[in-house]
Amino acid sequence: MEMAERPHTAGTVDRLRRWGTYLAKRVDHGLGYPRRAPFVTQRVDGDTAYDGMHLAADVAEVDAAVMACPPHITAALYFQFVRTGTQAEKAALLEVSRRVFQQRVEHGVDQVHWTLSCNRRTRRKLVDS
Repeated sequence: MEMAERPHTAGTVDRLRRWGTYLAKRVDHGLGYPRRAPFVTQRVDGDTAYDGMHLAADVAEVDAAVMACPPHITAALYFQFVRTGTQAEKAALLEVSRRVFQQRVEHGVDQVHWTLSCNRRTRRKLVDS
């Protein structure tokens, strides 16, 4: 079961999903090599160099916001948006109840939303000045 989306964080959840998809595709298991060759990504996903760079910048911003969260929240967001499986399985891997897992994910989405909103306001002030 998916987490209940709240209207004010729907855009943030979409960005977190893109972040999770990006990370899941590029997990290198510590070897330093991408999970798939770039030409496979280009042919299968239609991911052009420009789109990849644009997505990488977006992902970097979301990643920074996720990493600014406390470790237990970061772990919940990682398990929710990067790993596969049910929420019960993810909660068990984190050794918490499903309810606690859901609360951590919701708290994390709120915190990422707030961080991204503050970053957007700061950029706007810098451009206007």
